[in-house]
Amino acid sequence: MAFLDKINQVAKNIGDKTNDAIENTKLSQKINSEKAAAGEDFKRIGEYYYNVYLSGGEVAPEVLEFCQNAKLHLDSAAAAQMEIERNKAEGPQTMQAAPAQGAQGGGFCQNCGTPLAPGTKFCQGCGMKIE
Repeated sequence: MAFLDKINQVAKNIGDKTNDAIENTKLSQKINSEKAAAGEDFKRIGEYYYNVYLSGGEVAPEVLEFCQNAKLHLDSAAAAQMEIERNKAEGPQTMQAAPAQGAQGGGFCQNCGTPLAPGTKFCQGCGMKIE
């Protein structure tokens, strides 16, 4: 009987450990799900403040640089999209891209492609000196 009691105890320990592992997996999934939901809320907060910035509202200085950078990135993407559309309209013979100007007329960094405001002396993206 001692042998059977020992086997029962080992089986109980294995069952307990399995249940603990299952519970920890469920908790890990809940943690990941909650973090993802928080990330979506953070994204909405950022979009809200970006829209405040675009509408001319006052944003905190800590957020202002991020809003300006986001606008530069979106302007750069829009300029690239316009270039694609122009290239498609012109046909395959003329698809060699001319140097693109930024949305504000400053061009783009030759090193990393970051949009540049007119008169910029150093790239905000990589720090390269602008000629």
